[in-house]
This record gives sequence, C-alpha cells and structure tokens, in this order.
Amino acid sequence: MTLIKKALAYLTDRAIAENTAATAGLWVTDNAREVDPAFYPRPAIVLPYSGRDGQGIGFCRVRYLDPPEVGGVRRKIVRYQQPKGTSPEAYLPTVAGLCWETALSDPAQPLVITEGEIKALSVSVNTGIPTIGLGGVFMWADHKQALPLFDGIDWTRRKVFIVFDSDIDSKPGVQLAEARLAQWLLRQRAHVFCCRLPPAENGGKQGADDYIVAQGAQALVRLVQEARSLTDLDMRVMELNTEVAYLDGEEKIIELATGNLIRKDSFTSGSRFSTLRVPVQAGAKVKLASVAQAWLTHSLATRYANTLFAPGGDAVVYRDGATWLNSWREQPCAPGDVALFLRLTEFLFADTLQDEWDFPIRLLAYKAQHQTFKIPIAIMLIGGQGSGKSLWASLARSAFGQWAASKTGKNITQDWNGFLEHSLLVTIDDVSARQMRANIETLRAWISEPRVERVEKYLKNREVDNFALFIFTSNHRDAGAFAFDDRRFLVVGAPKLDKAKDYYDPFYAWLRSGKAGPAIYHYLLAYDLAGWEPPITAPLTAEKRMAFEESLSDFERLARDMQRSDINVVVQWLAAAEQWAYSVIGAPGHTDTPRANEVLLAVQAFPIRPWYSADELCQMFPHMLAELHGATRRWSSATLPGKVSTALRNCGINFLKNIDDPDGFVWRGRKQQFLVICPAAGIPTWMTQTDFDDAMAKTPNYQPAMALRA
Repeated sequence: MTLIKKALAYLTDRAIAENTAATAGLWVTDNAREVDPAFYPRPAIVLPYSGRDGQGIGFCRVRYLDPPEVGGVRRKIVRYQQPKGTSPEAYLPTVAGLCWETALSDPAQPLVITEGEIKALSVSVNTGIPTIGLGGVFMWADHKQALPLFDGIDWTRRKVFIVFDSDIDSKPGVQLAEARLAQWLLRQRAHVFCCRLPPAENGGKQGADDYIVAQGAQALVRLVQEARSLTDLDMRVMELNTEVAYLDGEEKIIELATGNLIRKDSFTSGSRFSTLRVPVQAGAKVKLASVAQAWLTHSLATRYANTLFAPGGDAVVYRDGATWLNSWREQPCAPGDVALFLRLTEFLFADTLQDEWDFPIRLLAYKAQHQTFKIPIAIMLIGGQGSGKSLWASLARSAFGQWAASKTGKNITQDWNGFLEHSLLVTIDDVSARQMRANIETLRAWISEPRVERVEKYLKNREVDNFALFIFTSNHRDAGAFAFDDRRFLVVGAPKLDKAKDYYDPFYAWLRSGKAGPAIYHYLLAYDLAGWEPPITAPLTAEKRMAFEESLSDFERLARDMQRSDINVVVQWLAAAEQWAYSVIGAPGHTDTPRANEVLLAVQAFPIRPWYSADELCQMFPHMLAELHGATRRWSSATLPGKVSTALRNCGINFLKNIDDPDGFVWRGRKQQFLVICPAAGIPTWMTQTDFDDAMAKTPNYQPAMALRA
C-alpha cells in the first residue's frame, strides 16, 4: 500500500473523504522530520492550523502513520506531535460552507469541543456543527490562561457540548480537564453540556469520529442533543474524581495520590473530603450539600472493580468485563555508572558460579524487561556478617524503587502477605533455617505461583497476580539446607569481604544519594539478554549440595543411600545392626538389651533382597529407632514399623505393588507391604504374587560376621 493510500484509508476509517481532507489542507509526508527537525523521521499526515478568518497561522501538528514508541517498561505510542517549544493552539477545521468568523461571533450557534484534529474535522463535516479540536484535553489553556482564540469567542448563553472519548469515566485526569473547561465556560455564561459516548461494540473506547462511522452522523447529533447540562455539584464531583475513586471490591474509597483506603463513613464524616460543601437549589431555598455524600451515589463519580498491579499497562485496565485501577507507575530510570554494583556482584557470585557470576544480573535484567513474567526461582545468599550480601540485596532492591519490598525472616512467619500484590522484587534478610523450614510451603508458593491469595489487615482476601522475584540473605549456612532437591533456589556461599569502613563508604553513599536505583534500573533495561531466558530449575551449586548434606537426618541420609546403592549394601547394614546388638549386650543394664537380643537372633538367618517389610527394617536399623520415636511421639501414635515406613516414604522410598491384590503380598501366612530399599537394582514397581514367591524363594541369607570370626 502506498503512503497516500495508507493515509486515505486512515481518514476514510474516520468518516473523512479525500476531498474533505484536501479542503482542510491536510497533506502527507514520508518523513515528518522535514516538517520540523524535532519530529521523528516517520511518515505522517500534516495538520495545518488556521485562524478564525480561515488564514493559516504558521502552526501545524502531525499524526504519525507509523507511530514511534518511547519510554521504559511502559512503551508510550507517540501518535501526535507538535514543534518543540510551541504553545498549544485550537484547531478550527476548514470545511466547505463553514465560516468560523461568523460561527464564533454568533452565540446562537452551538459549538462542539473535542480532543483531536481528526475528530474535529469529522464531526464538523458530517454533522454540520462547528467543532473545535484540542491537541490534548488540557490544551484549551496555556499556563492556566485560556487561549487567545477562546477569549475572543462570544460564549454568552451559547450551547457548548464537550465530547471527549468514551473512556472518560475511567480517567480522572480527563474528567478534571473536562471539569476545568466546563467551569471556565460557565464563568463566560455559556450553557455547558457534557456528552458521554458509549463504548464501542467490542467494549473498547471510541471517539466522536468512531461513533459516526459505527452509528452515523445523526446518531451523534441525537446524543449531543440529549446530553445534560452540568451543575455546580456535578463539577465538584468531577473535581473530586481527581483525588478519589470508589472500589467496589473493597467497598472503600481509595485516595489516588497515596493509595490509602477510606471507609465510607469516614469519607463523609471526619476525612478532609467531608468538609466540602456546594450550594444547591432545594425548592425555594438554597442549601449547602455535602460533596462527599453526593459523590458516593453520583453517576459521574469514578468507580472501579478494584485495584490491580499491571506493570507496563495503562492507568486503567479493562479485564473480565470490568474496569480496574492500575496501581503501577514507571519507576525512575536514568543512565549512570554502575561499576560498584557490578564489582560487588562479581565478588559475591564468582566463587560459586565462576564464569557464570553474572547470572543474577541476567535474572534481574529479565525481571526489569519482562515485569509480568513470573520467574520461578530465587537467589539465596549465605555468608557471615560483613560479606556484603545485604548490601547487594539493597542495591538490587533500589533498582525497582517502590515496587520492591524489604522483609526479614520474621515477616515470613506472619499471615499477612499484602506486599506481594505490588512487588517486582522482594528481599528477605537475615532468615534462619528454622524460619525457612517452618514456612517452606508458603515460600514455594510465593516463589513459583503466578497467582496467590492476598491476605492483609482490613482488606478482603482475594486472588492477585504475583510477579515477585525473591532474594534471601542469611548468616546461617543451614538456611539453604532444604533446597538441594528443590528446583526453586540458587544457593550461593558469599565469601568474606573483610574490608575497612572506607571500602564500603562509596557503596552506601551511592545508595543513599538516590542515584543508584535509577542507574541500575537503566542498566537492567538496556542489558542485552541476547535471547536468554531464566531456567525453570535453579542451577545446582556446591553450596547447595553441602548445606543439604549437613542437614540430613538419619532417615533422610538412609533414604538417600537406598536410592543410590545396590543390593550389596544390605550386607553392610546387617553387619552394622549386628555390631550394635553386641555393643548393647556388652553394656550392663542397657535399656535396649531386649531389642538387641531380638536383633541378634534375627540376623542369624536374615534374607538379602531388595525389598523388606517395615518390621524387618526395624531389625536392620535398631540404632535409629529411638531418635525417630523421640522426634515423632508428640504428634504420631503410630507403631515404630509404621513410623519407619512413613519416614522412608516421605523421603522418596516406594513400596512394591501387587498386581493381583492392592492389600499387598502374602508372606508367611499374612499380607504385608514391602518397601523397595534398592531401587537402583532395577526392581519393577509392580509384581504378581507368583513372581514375588519365586523371588523370595531364591534370596540368600546373611552370614553373621561374629559367626564367621568364630
């Protein structure tokens, strides 16, 4: 499609014919920079402005046909642009048969005011109502003073219809602009009407030109004629919309500047808004009405389903057929020197990750560049005091500004998790192994689940998006113990950073200056990931492995050995049980002497096979039973064989399943279940009773070590 055809198609879609565009003086350029050096080198429609006498005023704006995008995470599309440093002007479309000098001088002539030159041209030519176009909703004034053109219009008793886009009720800023314009017009003694366009058929927003295309010009005329005039109370309500909004889901009022929630009773009685009054006519009398009280039920009051956190999204988000207030705003971003941050990162991570020391940088960069992506892994930095781990976490947190949360180990033991709703990064400092283990299921959900139930004081529980990336720091090596077999944690041992105070001073000075966060954020946004994406499973590190080994209980270590060993290890276990029995019997008055005698008798002809019942395992590992019983007696009333079976199965040891009978295998006159203690031997998980009997008949017996010595 040629440039001219593309421009004509754009205008035709807005009910503007080619001859109308020609009359209005519109023209097309393939490089807007030729119109003004500050413009982008993109194809555009040039929109020249004229005065009330129909002559050009030497001012124009452009509408890009291939709009550029600017900004950080939230990419803003630049559709219109005017020369840099110029003041706003009002657009008076040149239309055949329309004399603006006559229209603006005759107060009997209704006027429409809308946002955008294209809309103004479309409404003027299709409805016959002279329509003034604004470059932006506030651009009827310059430095709080009405434009000279507006000052020169006779407004007295003139009907003026303000027609902004259909999404005005969800945009407090546009409502404020409408209210300010309406107030000014009322002071000029005009009759002001605010027209509300309905949403498009697909639920999206539409302007006056879109409405003409969809419903016809006469439909817009009828909509304008049916618009109601504004009262002082209406305008005060619209002004209040710039400060507050009602949240249906919370049944509270949100203060837009702070995010604070106000109860309805406090809003109308006690808050600063409760003192607002406006005179209203009540029959023959005039009384002062509460603006806050009227606002609660007013049709022009701003209402949202609730708040949500949608990084990169518009201030108002349409989702699931409802309108939501987006609490996200772009955090500060500015180029700067980040050498200190990179130096500390390399020091902390190179010892563990070696050449991959920049892995956390990539992780943070991906979060900065893909803020709504849930990264299902977390960083855990473990080291002694003075290693710089908390300093690094603070620098990383500063990059995400108000969308980062700082917590301690004590916070994860509490029920409240409202901070997750508005966090891109969460740092949890000085966490202990006990806190991690006691809350591991909660932490796993926080780290990997994209949706969580928000639980917060004074708010209704509800499910919210969870975009947070987590960084943990700890002085305790065992804090990363649980994480060896968990795909979520990158466990890094921080080396000792044994430096004098003057070494740390530049880091903290940079952090306190407020320049670190914007500089690191800018660096992360510009970081070339070259197609890199976060892994689903965190890299396994030696620190993670070591912490896991140090934390194993006797049964966890036994289960690990079972999963790695072949059947020959059974001989070693039986020899250890035999040695334990002799040591107990040799100790006069030992409380375990009766059990030791039972074990010694049992091992004399103990079978060597890859599966055993829980009773048999109690005889193989008698030295572990006392500890297991002591650890579980407060919450478990199961027998020792039952506890042994549970402990091993919790560590991944499976039991042999009977194809013929789910109750187990018949052995020695009763049905029993058998745990497979050597899965590495290639034992099938399912077996028939016949195959089981055959295998049991072929198993050799253990030769007691003491008997061999004898």
